Amino acid sequence: MFKKKSTRVAALGAAALVLMAAGATVATAVDDNLFAPYARAAATVNDDGSILIAKRVDSVTRVSNGRYCVKFKIPAVKTVHTTSSNRYRLFVVSEIPPSVDCGNDPNSIRVTTTDENGNFKDGRFSLVIH
Repeated sequence: MFKKKSTRVAALGAAALVLMAAGATVATAVDDNLFAPYARAAATVNDDGSILIAKRVDSVTRVSNGRYCVKFKIPAVKTVHTTSSNRYRLFVVSEIPPSVDCGNDPNSIRVTTTDENGNFKDGRFSLVIH
């Protein structure tokens, strides 16, 4: 898509500024710091959208309260994935990509976290692509 690295960096920076202006939090890629030989990709994400540990994760965006987009370095569409909560009484739901909230990106999975009453609530979660 972009031929020069500087063009890609500028485009990603502009996209991050737009998301931050809209109240979104973006955690950029981290080096793989997770040993998970049987997972194609995985992440544990903190309440604020920052990445705790990851394998093949490009970025995480906290779209709004309890709504996140996890972008992987591999295609996420047509994959089997699993989510889990890292908090008591926090419910986690993930959608099969693409999702409108994630810009219809085939590499992104939308994750929502809610409390026991169904209200969107920020919370730590794990997501694995098998």
